[in-house]
Amino acid sequence: MMNLIKSVLVFSLCILSFASQAAQVPSEVVLGGVSYAVNPEVSAVVANQSLSIDLTKEESQQVEKQGLAAASALDFKCRFYTKKTVYFTNVRPNDLQLVYSFNQTCANKFITAKMTNLSNGSLALYLTDSTGNQIVAGPTSWVSEQLPVGTYHLFVVNSSSSQRGDGYVDTEIAF
Repeated sequence: MMNLIKSVLVFSLCILSFASQAAQVPSEVVLGGVSYAVNPEVSAVVANQSLSIDLTKEESQQVEKQGLAAASALDFKCRFYTKKTVYFTNVRPNDLQLVYSFNQTCANKFITAKMTNLSNGSLALYLTDSTGNQIVAGPTSWVSEQLPVGTYHLFVVNSSSSQRGDGYVDTEIAF
């Protein structure tokens, strides 16, 4: 049983690493008619991250009884879910910060993202396409979108004229 746990842990870490690979980030985005320069050097901090696999009861019992060999026969494509809590700090007034970039590899799977504002800044969450200029969702504090295959970015925009923005975004993505 301990070997099964170790094998699943290594497998999960490999998948999580694959899912976390950075997508190509645009150098400039236009959101709500305002142009922003994107500084990829300023990044949000991932505080919590988890990975889960959507298994049926029968599949779970099969893996439990037969070990990882049984799991290797299952088709896991588009059955992984990653959850992250991403913190951002000191988003300057009238500026934005890239929170998360990802490659959606499964058609018609959902992303959910919920922003919590921990400051007096006027913050809004945007989900954009790969160019950063096509808004998929936003301005909002909550995103729940069914996405086609592609590259996407989550940005936090601070439209305050004087207050810096701090907070975090909880995300869940299927891949």
